[in-house]
Amino acid sequence: MSKLKKYQIKKILKFGQNIRSFILEPLEFPIVKHYPGQFITFHLYENLEKEELWEVARAYSIVSSPHEYPNLELCIKLQGTFTNKLWELKEGDITAVGGPFGAHNLSKGSSPLVFFAGGVGITPIMSLLRFENTKNKRKIKLFYSNRTLESTPYLNELKKYSLKSKFEIIFLFTGDKTNFGEHCRISKEIIEKYISKKQDFDYFICGPKSFAGAVESILKEMDIPQEKIYSESW
Repeated sequence: MSKLKKYQIKKILKFGQNIRSFILEPLEFPIVKHYPGQFITFHLYENLEKEELWEVARAYSIVSSPHEYPNLELCIKLQGTFTNKLWELKEGDITAVGGPFGAHNLSKGSSPLVFFAGGVGITPIMSLLRFENTKNKRKIKLFYSNRTLESTPYLNELKKYSLKSKFEIIFLFTGDKTNFGEHCRISKEIIEKYISKKQDFDYFICGPKSFAGAVESILKEMDIPQEKIYSESW
């Protein structure tokens, strides 16, 4: 296990009532630079003066691009004991971070990508989008499903990316009835509406198990080779 490093909460952003972004600034060095697709372990202090950590820790995907080094950004949904304690923290508080971990580097390769994200499943994908935004490497399509506009993390940032020719972002809303995006759940019909040359892409799915399972089933029905599909769920 890597040695834990202290990080200070530099900024907290809110997306609706139940999702928050935590931007962390390191207080100890050296810091290992991450790459898109990696995650860290997030630890909270029970007693900072005695450097006693709370026994519970959680793993979270990194939102920030490697270009934002050495700061880290995490996007977290309120669910369970750990996040209840995390929601009590404020800007300036000290936390501890282990990692980065994970062997799946989303920035490798040159094939065009199709991403499917459900809610906070956007986190590892945001890291790659920010990284690719500074390059002209490959085209990316993103199907991004949320219940409402208000609860959609990084909505405005993604809208800006969607103006660039190499990014195509399809926003799906299962609750809101607005003039923006598609108002439906992920389906074979909606995927085929935006994808014509299916086998030319690599596919990456990230979201709750129900969402990821539904997308995987649809891609298999579309005869997408299994080796072209990578899935991450919880």
